[in-house]
Amino acid sequence: MNPIKLTTILIWLNAAIDAGHTLDIETVRQQAEAGTLFEWLVKSLPDPEILSFVNDADRAELNQEWSRHENAVSSKRKFNVSRTGLSLVLTYVAQSIQNRIG
Repeated sequence: MNPIKLTTILIWLNAAIDAGHTLDIETVRQQAEAGTLFEWLVKSLPDPEILSFVNDADRAELNQEWSRHENAVSSKRKFNVSRTGLSLVLTYVAQSIQNRIG
């Protein structure tokens, strides 16, 4: 998935935060570990049609990558996130962008 698509996901997540939505961090971790985080986010947050450009291959790639992020090291230690699920997802996406650009 290219970084432009990932930045659109960041904007979508940021809009959810701005609208007052929250996600439980433990549920985010469980979904990431299970490889189902992207689908769960689409069901849990408003305006998922913004992500209509994300195809099956993109979803599989992100789910696998986010699962690796969650399983690799403590999110608190690596990302400095320990309380909010949306913050953790934002960090996963930011890490995905960093992985692609250098």
